[in-house]
Amino acid sequence: MSMSVCKAARYLALAVALVCVGAGCQTGPTIRSNVDPGAQFSRYKTFDFLEQRESGKPGYQSFGAQYLVSAITREMEARGFHRHENPDLLVNFHVQKQDKVQVTDTGYSGYYGYRGGYYGWGAGINTSTYVDSYTEGTLNIDVVEAAEHKLLWEGIAVGRISERAQNNLQPTIDAVVKQVFERFPVQPSAPAAGQPAPGSSQ
Repeated sequence: MSMSVCKAARYLALAVALVCVGAGCQTGPTIRSNVDPGAQFSRYKTFDFLEQRESGKPGYQSFGAQYLVSAITREMEARGFHRHENPDLLVNFHVQKQDKVQVTDTGYSGYYGYRGGYYGWGAGINTSTYVDSYTEGTLNIDVVEAAEHKLLWEGIAVGRISERAQNNLQPTIDAVVKQVFERFPVQPSAPAAGQPAPGSSQ
């Protein structure tokens, strides 16, 4: 896997948790996806990772990259795909972070501007402007047809950086990848009675 991806993977844990502003609570990331309407996923049986194949060698992987590859592999295998050196599908991922500022104005020019200055709080009541600086992370997972180099599906997770996520790297990655793959066109088959789910360990 390329060094650029390995460096980006260090931010993966930061990219996958949303924190409720001012409440201290935590929710999941915002998930989006797009799919080629003509894609026939029943045609495909195998997959591998794009960056690793292009580099020609496994190379160095951060813990974040290792956890991400493991989580994606688990989700793909649960859906009946098998990792192979000559794959039908290629999986690529990208992580990006961006610093942002959110300004909330409780005065007339802010949220309460709809009052038009006609009424408001009496004397002695202060209005305030709150500035919230935070870092937003985005995780993209692409599934590409290997033969035609055609994008078939993309899953996207967007969320605020969370120290809790950073300190719980592997479970955070597992959770967000699972959420992203809930939008994948192929879902895991229900195991037969008494049989473990695909990709699970006994």
